[in-house]
Amino acid sequence: MLKIVYLGIVALCLALIVVNMFRKKKNIHYQIEAALVLVPLILRLLLIK
Repeated sequence: MLKIVYLGIVALCLALIVVNMFRKKKNIHYQIEAALVLVPLILRLLLIK
């Protein structure tokens, strides 16, 4: 049960970062930084350590 809650929180954070990344299209540095944050979140969501 706790694992499902954890994965839900990670998925929510992942979705919010992706939406925010595409809102700020003019700032390429922000998009690169957001993409670097996405990599570990995607790996956590897929349960790859």
